Amino acid sequence: MELQNVKEDLAEVMKNIDIFEFEDRKHVQHIITELFNQYKEVVEDALDAHKEDVVSALVDKYDAPGMSAFIGNLLRLYTKSSKLIGAF
Repeated sequence: MELQNVKEDLAEVMKNIDIFEFEDRKHVQHIITELFNQYKEVVEDALDAHKEDVVSALVDKYDAPGMSAFIGNLLRLYTKSSKLIGAF
């Protein structure tokens, strides 16, 4: 049950990256990137059920001031995954 909550939370954090302050966004993005690099299969499984929602939310926020670098890095994770690339 706890792992399921973590999976839901990861997708929610990515969809709502814009609610964090600038410095916090850098930390959140770094944590997600490191999680992906260290535990790729776990992150893929966590995001698979929400992949279209997350990508849609990220793309919608891409043009917001100061968001393009963060959004671009998070979207780049999807392109590194054969399981998640289908969200585009």
